[in-house]
Amino acid sequence: MKNPRVCATGECQKDSPYSGLARPDYSGFAALFCMEITDIPPELSTEVENKFFEQERIITITNDRTNDQISEDSASMESPRMILFRRSNAQFGYLLHLPLNQEELTEKSGSALIALALRELENANFPKTITQLVALSPPLNIQSRPYYIHRVETLSPWSSGRVVLVGDAAHGMPPFMGQGANQGLEDALVVATMIANIVQKNNLDNIQAIANGFLNYESLRRPLMEKIQQATLTRIPYSNKQAWHDYQQLVYCRNFDQLLEYR
Repeated sequence: MKNPRVCATGECQKDSPYSGLARPDYSGFAALFCMEITDIPPELSTEVENKFFEQERIITITNDRTNDQISEDSASMESPRMILFRRSNAQFGYLLHLPLNQEELTEKSGSALIALALRELENANFPKTITQLVALSPPLNIQSRPYYIHRVETLSPWSSGRVVLVGDAAHGMPPFMGQGANQGLEDALVVATMIANIVQKNNLDNIQAIANGFLNYESLRRPLMEKIQQATLTRIPYSNKQAWHDYQQLVYCRNFDQLLEYR
């Protein structure tokens, strides 16, 4: 007896007729990050601490605005956004989200990535304090991470026979709204319910029953994933309270009991 297979990475499509669909698209966004900056001059460390952190350990900066100061104008996805955090012994680290052409990241490391980060920060009019801090990034500590997306609006199926895609394999997305892992867990809930139903009905040898269960799972999850991917790539302005209310209703206020009744 063969069991259904669940794939969360896309590797299960590698040698299938859908292998071309297993490759995600570059989202247009990437991260440049340095987890630890050492040897910071005391006066710069004090200036960063006093100007940005106050009592916080992690802050978000867009231009010269921090956390609560970020406005609708500064919330554009086209502007760099930095997560800055302080470590022990007056050390700092950062993660910089920004729109970049993929070619700009190709084969770049160390000093070249620092120069790229400084260019983008200066073009976005980040304060000199921040650019001075980034310029001190040790070349061996700075890294890049392109963000990819498995776009839901393509026609690629999420299942074939006993194999079904969940999580990033089906709908990978950048981390801007924190929904990658969340939606993978929701996939797991629905797929586990579908498989439990197949087992209860003694249909593990019934290919059609398995295929129907997986199609039900896809029909439940795909429309929602399309909306969440779109929200992730466009980002809702902080001042748009109605849009945030609608998004929260969409993501956090669904009735899972009703959802799982359809199987």
